Amino acid sequence: MMLHRLAEQAVWPEHSAWAITKIEGPVPELHPSEACAISRAVPKRQAEFAFGRQVARRAMAGLGYPNVPLPMGPDRAPLWPPGLRGSISHAGDHCLAVVSRSDQVSAMGIDVEPDQPLPEDVIDSVCSPSERQKFAGRERQVFSAKEAIFKAVYPECGVIFGFDALELEGQLARFTTTIGPFFKGETLPFSQWVGEGWILSLCARTERAN
Repeated sequence: MMLHRLAEQAVWPEHSAWAITKIEGPVPELHPSEACAISRAVPKRQAEFAFGRQVARRAMAGLGYPNVPLPMGPDRAPLWPPGLRGSISHAGDHCLAVVSRSDQVSAMGIDVEPDQPLPEDVIDSVCSPSERQKFAGRERQVFSAKEAIFKAVYPECGVIFGFDALELEGQLARFTTTIGPFFKGETLPFSQWVGEGWILSLCARTERAN
């Protein structure tokens, strides 16, 4: 599995665990509270959800957590057990999850994307003019980084914001406007790995960077 090889090359936070699977074969069984949340979805979405929960529990087991439900919150994000931060990402027929103890990582977000050009008609909604210049031909990397950062900070800010709220500067993302507790000009670090036909982005915050 090529994505697995890329994940093995990534530098994950200390005291974290990750797991990966392909979305194929029999759909994993869900806990009742999880199945209820997804019962009206189309079969493809049900499979993605079930494999996502399965791989998240495999990652949790790596930290010694039991097989517990991960219900969907009102915002459709997973409700992680107390003391745990985590993130799940789907791309094609792959699913990756990472978890960490909240006393080590206060925010966690990952995103996986195929290493393919971003459609031209969405580039302007993802990249600022300066990002278009800096990342010419690599705009999907910008998309992936911003997706990971959004997943990391949303549980704290509770605000849906667009790609233009972030500007990538090297391995930092700067807020271009104030979003909840994150002030304009504040930065967050992110990491990104590209290879094996994939892009893997991670935002894991242990403290705020300014």
